[in-house]
This record gives sequence, C-alpha cells and structure tokens, in this order.
Amino acid sequence: MIHSLEFVRNLSWTELVELWKTKEEAVWEAYIAEMGLKDWDDYRFGPLGTLTRYGYDEFQLSDQEWKEYHMPDMHLIAPRLYTGPFRSWTQYNSSNPKASQPFIQLVQDPAIRQNENVQWSMKALIEGKPSFGIGLYEPQKEVISLFDGHHTFSAINLLIEEGFSGPFPKVPLFLMEVPSHKSDHFYDLIEGRTEPIPLS
Repeated sequence: MIHSLEFVRNLSWTELVELWKTKEEAVWEAYIAEMGLKDWDDYRFGPLGTLTRYGYDEFQLSDQEWKEYHMPDMHLIAPRLYTGPFRSWTQYNSSNPKASQPFIQLVQDPAIRQNENVQWSMKALIEGKPSFGIGLYEPQKEVISLFDGHHTFSAINLLIEEGFSGPFPKVPLFLMEVPSHKSDHFYDLIEGRTEPIPLS
C-alpha cells in the first residue's frame, strides 16, 4: 500500500496538529460545546477526547515521525484505506459493529450516503476544495487506518462509485508508521477487541 503513495515531506506532530485544528475547529465548535467539552484540544486530546478514549495514547503520537504522502491514483488507494475504530463508524460494519472496515465496504451502507457531512464533503470535493486524512500505517500487513478524514474518504469512495471523472482536489495523507512492538495494539483497535473509555 505505502508503495502506491508518493512521499512529499516529513513534518512534526506539532505542525500536523495545527493543520488539523485549522481544518476542524470552527466546523465542530457547536458539537464540542454540545458534548460539554472545553475546546477542540479537549475534544481530541483531553481525558474524554477521541484519541484518548480509543487508546491512541499507546502510540505516543507526538514522539513519532510523521510523513505527508500524495495519492497518485485516488481510485486505487482510497477504497483500500480502513476507517478508525470509532463506534460512530464501525456501527456500519455488518460483520462486526466494533471493527474497522475498508471505506469501499463502509459506503455500501445507505446511511453513509445520507449522512449530511458526507454529502457536504462530496460537494466540496466536486468544487475542488482540498482536504486530508490522518492515520496509522502498519507495514507488515500493509494496512492504513485513518483517525481523521472519515467524511472526506467516504465522499471520495462514493464519487468513485458514481463514476466521477475528476479531477479530485489535493487530498494528502499524513501517516505514522506503527512501531513493530505496537502492532498488536493496532490490530486490537481496528479489529474491535478494545473498548473505548465511556463518555460518562
């Protein structure tokens, strides 16, 4: 999988978080307030933040080397990417509602096409608005699982299914390679063998 991507550059976790925050902060402001969280940083990294709840602290994300990649063939790569272990997305896996699945399988559920944020992302992509995905790459089995970019990559896969000829706008992938001693934890996450910290 990684050999199908084009390396662009190295970047720090701090740089990546700034990009991520800029993309999301205003979009999720109302949702974050509704959840009773302080701000975007709390939503992502606080005690009940998304990454904390689902066990991503195990990977020590801020200490790892991050790389930006370009997808030269969106039609080949995007369908093979996996969702993260988040229950809001794994619930659509009819085989195991706790396990991640490739986006090409995810979008077979009619509820994904009806999702307002996915519809918005489809429109944005058609209009040429850039986005990105962030995730982990496990080299032994060549699996990439995203923890950000689910609406965007659902939209990409739906557009591919509809025969959208493009061109697609710039949608880079920001990836960290899973250390070999953490590969078991990676597969425990995406195969549904862990439970998130409850919100209350």
